Amino acid sequence: MFPRRFGLVGVVSVLGIVASAQSPRSSDSTTAARPPIAGPVTPGVAQLPYSPTQPAVVRDGALQAKLNATGQPTALSALQVFEQTELIGAVGNEQILAGDVLPMVEQEIRRLMQKMPANQRAAVTPAELATVRKALMQRMLQPIIRNKLLYVDFLRDGAQNAGAQIDEQLNQINSRVDAEFEKSQVPHLMKTVKATSRAELETSLRRLGSSLKGQQQLFREQVMGMQMRQRYVTNNPEISLDQLLERYQENIDDYQVQPKVRWEKLTVLLERYPSRDAAYNDLVDMGNRVFFGASFSEIAKLRSQGVNAKEGGYHGWTNQGSLVSSVIDEALFTLPVDQLSPILEDQSGFHIVRILERTERSRVRFRDAQEQIKKDLQEEQQQKEWEGYLARLQKEIPVWTVFDKTTRSAQKPPTVPATPR
Repeated sequence: MFPRRFGLVGVVSVLGIVASAQSPRSSDSTTAARPPIAGPVTPGVAQLPYSPTQPAVVRDGALQAKLNATGQPTALSALQVFEQTELIGAVGNEQILAGDVLPMVEQEIRRLMQKMPANQRAAVTPAELATVRKALMQRMLQPIIRNKLLYVDFLRDGAQNAGAQIDEQLNQINSRVDAEFEKSQVPHLMKTVKATSRAELETSLRRLGSSLKGQQQLFREQVMGMQMRQRYVTNNPEISLDQLLERYQENIDDYQVQPKVRWEKLTVLLERYPSRDAAYNDLVDMGNRVFFGASFSEIAKLRSQGVNAKEGGYHGWTNQGSLVSSVIDEALFTLPVDQLSPILEDQSGFHIVRILERTERSRVRFRDAQEQIKKDLQEEQQQKEWEGYLARLQKEIPVWTVFDKTTRSAQKPPTVPATPR
């Protein structure tokens, strides 16, 4: 039986969340398929990370020795080209290869290039492309590092709590996660790369610098990482009434509701008539027809010259002060509802408006706003807990990337607790 802090119970609880988040929905059949998430080029299950009681300086020294053995520089030129199997980062004992990131980088570059006009696309130089590729590599490496941190912490937690049974328990966990991968992720990947068989899928993934084993390992890391998030981020934080009231009062201006109106308009433009009188008389005739029973909408469609004439002169909800014509704006928020206005004149011509519905200036009441305020405060608290947890992991677990100006060992070694958390 697994201890409560490490085991199948927690993993199974998040399998459905990850699967539903990544699996294609039946209603998504018309949407573009998402690119596959790049996984490690070299398949296999990662080894357990360093012992949690091992001194940090020893761990950092061992990591630096491994990195030095690869001959990787600590800085990059804009023109450097990465091989798919090249080490570009490490989190604890978990390596990150260029092939984990390059497929996403190349797909983003293709997307950006396709949006460019042909002449601009042809003018892109190799140096410019390399600079963009480097920037994308740095950006897309960050979420992979985050997932690796969570995965390493999951394994570290297991080593502390499962003891000698760690291998057996990991095998059981991986079996459950892998079954979900086969059920939800493999069909999605096949649809994404338009493969009709597992062999075609493997070929397509390897062409992108990934593999089924890599995708499977990435899925494991996501599931196990989500369990760690659930553990350290409160699911439904308690928010007090005082906190709700304080947030409401601090942002009272945000709860002001501005006046708005739905309306319709008949318009004649001065530029289309030989004289002002001719334009005025034409609008008078339209207004009289509506006054004596003709449909406002039909008259507008037949004779109005406003931008919404084809829609019967109808204008949807309009905020006060949003119109170019101050004359019309003032009339809309002062005249009675459901009555024809007098003839209005502005710089463009003459107009008759009718107000269909209007809301006055008001304020959202606290009782109507408190649910959204509570949701906002809960999300802020969860984000704070999440960022604090990640910050702690970054202090406890050595992280290195080829983009770093200095290595982790050059920094002050973190202290690692010798007892389980």
